[in-house]
Amino acid sequence: MIVTLYSNRSACWFHLKKYEYCVCDIQRAFFHGGCNTNIYSKLVSRLVWSYWYIGDFSKCESTLTKWKDGIGHELQDKLKKVNRNKETKFEWREYIVRRKEKKKGSNLNNENKSVRNLSAKVKMNITPQKGRHYFTTFNTETNECLLEEVAYLGVLNPEFFSTHCSYCLTPCKSSGIPCLGCSCTIYCDEQCRISAWKIYHWMECSVIPMLAIKCMELRVAVRALLTGAYELGETPQHDTTHTCTSIAKHIYQSRNSCADCSEPVGTDPKDGVYKCDYWSIFCLKTSSCVEKNSDFKNDCSWFCMLVSTIRSEVFGEEENRAKDDVASLKELLQEIFNSLNLKYLCENPNFDMDFFRNRIKTISEMKSLSKMSNVMTKIEPGQLTSMGEVIEYLLHRHYLQVPINGQSISFVTEELCDNVTVTRRDIVASAFFPTMSMMNHSCDCNTDALFNGSTVTFRSNQFIPVGAEITHCYGPSVFHASFEERQKTLKENYSFDCDCTPCAMHKSGNTDKEALHTQLRAMKCKHCCGPVELINKESSVLGKCIDMACQKTEDYTKEKDTCIMLKKRMDRTLLQESKGEITIKAAVKKLEEISTLLENVVYKNNFTRAKVWDKLSFLLCKIQDYAKAVSILEQSIKLVALKFGPKSVHTARQIFSLTSIHFMLSNYSQAAFYLRKCEPIFSRFCTPGSKDYEDMVNLKQCLKTLKVY
Repeated sequence: MIVTLYSNRSACWFHLKKYEYCVCDIQRAFFHGGCNTNIYSKLVSRLVWSYWYIGDFSKCESTLTKWKDGIGHELQDKLKKVNRNKETKFEWREYIVRRKEKKKGSNLNNENKSVRNLSAKVKMNITPQKGRHYFTTFNTETNECLLEEVAYLGVLNPEFFSTHCSYCLTPCKSSGIPCLGCSCTIYCDEQCRISAWKIYHWMECSVIPMLAIKCMELRVAVRALLTGAYELGETPQHDTTHTCTSIAKHIYQSRNSCADCSEPVGTDPKDGVYKCDYWSIFCLKTSSCVEKNSDFKNDCSWFCMLVSTIRSEVFGEEENRAKDDVASLKELLQEIFNSLNLKYLCENPNFDMDFFRNRIKTISEMKSLSKMSNVMTKIEPGQLTSMGEVIEYLLHRHYLQVPINGQSISFVTEELCDNVTVTRRDIVASAFFPTMSMMNHSCDCNTDALFNGSTVTFRSNQFIPVGAEITHCYGPSVFHASFEERQKTLKENYSFDCDCTPCAMHKSGNTDKEALHTQLRAMKCKHCCGPVELINKESSVLGKCIDMACQKTEDYTKEKDTCIMLKKRMDRTLLQESKGEITIKAAVKKLEEISTLLENVVYKNNFTRAKVWDKLSFLLCKIQDYAKAVSILEQSIKLVALKFGPKSVHTARQIFSLTSIHFMLSNYSQAAFYLRKCEPIFSRFCTPGSKDYEDMVNLKQCLKTLKVY
């Protein structure tokens, strides 16, 4: 029975062109044995064809020779062609080791020659005050692409193991392609699976359950070291020597406290180009947090055991040691990267992959690490004399780079909960982006980031004059956090005090821009109708008018409770309308009442009003009261532009809604006018295939048909 099941599944894999899976199932069927002549003949034929399509002609020939009597004349003809195909130089190895290329072309019109993945309009600079940072060399218009980069490495959060590709980090269609060795990872296609295996998964596959429960910093550190070993193994030998020499020189200078020892920049010393390679990753700034150093000592010992297993158990070699000079340390680094590269391991005739994986799995499942006498406990540069100590130093450096330079890859998703659309932001993975890491923080940044799998694109969200610094927000911004909250978060997570323009203005007493954003959540002053900033106390809510002519402080507990009650009433009304418990006209009437009551308690620029107007205009369109919907939507657009910016996607969506209403009113000229405003924003920020982009293209085609666009 089991043989029949394996045979049937191998047939499915064969027709799906998953030939490696097909080979595995056929071998399992042969292992169990007991199949009849008909199934046996089919399995042999399928096995030969699978090896043929894979390109492994040596195994194809051996299979044909071994089971020559059990194959048909058609396959015997293949046997004659095998020798001819051997001479065609079919390099299967080159296919399985290459990295997956980007599916889409770059959005950069002209790439920088000194820093890869950066626009030619931007230049890198180094100053004692700001460190490494970017500034513009030309005037930059809104929505221009300034940086586009594929992550050097990315590590998924465990909760997304079953939904996202572990290599390119994109959501998998249907169930994805599983790993053949573990049940914790899936891939979007065969190329991703093969690339991941060749780079890092050959080792992680045996210890993925342990890696999943470890902290994110350690998982990224392990992946960085394995990815670096793969990169140095695939590049020409002189590049490997050059990188190892640079790392050895820095370690040697740090160990001996040389006067000229400073944090390396990451550019190639030969041509000064920032190449976003392992040397660039090594040069990223590390955190000085003492707690991270102590955590690493507890988490790193298991990986040192794996490295010791590779050296002693698999090859039977004693661990190498380095002398106190750069040349000896460079040779040791080369030996380390070779030991962590699958290509070099497979070239060793004594290497047995199955034995290696079983040994790694056995070691990783040990509950106690006390038996390993060569597990290092010191990570100071002064103790780097053996292979294991150098590996632990590299791991420790990458471990401390994650809090400072690790980037969270997040996606905004919408889901329907009780017939109400809920928007949430999910952090899918953590990654290293070498070029992006040199951008400084600003609480009011001049760029916006868009993630597409493991690719990040930065576009300007405003006009940036020549000479201005390019910044992005590390997390807390003036839109969502107060000055005190921003300073506290940045100090705890990134170990620096922010001196960006909004924070500097607050320190100097000039808070005009921050007050503008305060208006979006402000209550209405009882005296001057100006904006009131709320101050939460233990027993009450005080509010202070920020209008310089008023500045009166009063109790606003009742007004805040009223605002919360009206929000709940709006959600309840929308839920009742979606379930059909009330009519659309009744829901419109209730929302109009809520809008009137809100006007009495919140400031005119409070964003809650925009939320009510947006839902109200949607319901008005349902009852075909388009004229009223237009007037309400125009008011909502002003507040959305104030909160997110006039060139943001949020504003473009509101403008597109207005465009659609004018189209339904047959005001085609007005529809074309508004479509011209939102089209460049959707084209730059939305990927083809997304709902916003496709709706815009369809409406544009309709207007072109009517010859008004």
